[in-house]
Amino acid sequence: MDLQSFVDNFYEPTCVVSVEKTDDGYGEIRLVAGNKKYTDMIEMRLKGEYLRITDDTDTSFIPDSLYYRYLPQNRSFEDVCYRAAVQKTPIHTYAHMNNLDIWFDITVTPLELNDGNKYYCTYTAIASNNADIILDTDHTTKTANDVLKTCIKLHRADNLKDAMEGVIAETRQICKGECCTVLLINEKEETYSILATDFRENSSLKRVTEFENYYDIAASWPAMIGEENDCIIVQNDDDMDYIRRENNAWYQTLVEAGVKSLVLFPLRQGEELLGFIWVTNFNTDDTLRIKETLELTTFFISSHIARYKVLKHLKHMSYTDTLTGLPNRFDCLEHIADLVGKGEKFTVVSVNINNFKSINDAFGFDTGNKVLVKIAGRWKALSDSSGKDIPD
Repeated sequence: MDLQSFVDNFYEPTCVVSVEKTDDGYGEIRLVAGNKKYTDMIEMRLKGEYLRITDDTDTSFIPDSLYYRYLPQNRSFEDVCYRAAVQKTPIHTYAHMNNLDIWFDITVTPLELNDGNKYYCTYTAIASNNADIILDTDHTTKTANDVLKTCIKLHRADNLKDAMEGVIAETRQICKGECCTVLLINEKEETYSILATDFRENSSLKRVTEFENYYDIAASWPAMIGEENDCIIVQNDDDMDYIRRENNAWYQTLVEAGVKSLVLFPLRQGEELLGFIWVTNFNTDDTLRIKETLELTTFFISSHIARYKVLKHLKHMSYTDTLTGLPNRFDCLEHIADLVGKGEKFTVVSVNINNFKSINDAFGFDTGNKVLVKIAGRWKALSDSSGKDIPD
């Protein structure tokens, strides 16, 4: 068959992919031929800042090239092509290019064609900046409904953490995984925290919090995901071996924890990295569905975490004295009103600094501010000490 003539009949950007079948899965994956819309898309990309080939004098598409000559190596892409070409499973899905915020509506169709150990499929990718395509994908309708029903609770929640625990528990059940976790990361302070996690009953998986210096592990994930991929997928020994080669420290924790399969997504708001969500130890026949489930879930979770952080920051600004860091008058009045409403006993202490104006007049406002900060620090120490000695 003349594959070039065949693919030229496609209206949308399409290429023919060959997948080498091996005893333990698949080997080389090549872009055999592409129609003009697809090769134009490839060549435009090669001429841009995401150049992947070493010979920058030749940006033309060369038929039958290894796919990663033109695209970033991506285990999800490889798996989709393998399932379509070798297992003869038609696939309709989507992918998100993080760095450009572009969605691709992807259709992969098996071909009744093989050449020895080479199997073939067509790969059509339609670019869009409209995220609604993920709701228009026919076989994701049930997934979308499940996610929407689960995440709608976040809109009604007063307590983010409690609501998130419920959402993550239901997400784990939807994915039929052994564990689902949301980890928040603070790159400035180099710390992490677990916002929510849920384990299958009697799970023997080792918890993240049982590992030392796990921030360093989590901080290594963005580099592995890269700017053009959307997630990390581990579903077989080849994927685990890839993790071992690329990030041995993480590989060691995965093995020690008992992780056999994994789908992990970053949680982002704009360019800010908020954290990560992942599901582990699921039926790998459902990997594509689980990927789509988490892809949808990240939208809701990311927006609510970002909203919570903004509200928390605004509340801090409204109820905290910017100079001393102590609760201001609004916070004190609200706290007193709350205590009165509960009928609790309490004591209010009012402190006046005699002749404070003379400090400002004699030494300037900067010195006066330092005095206030020092006094505030002593009062805070008194409040926190519970009878312990107050520092000088």
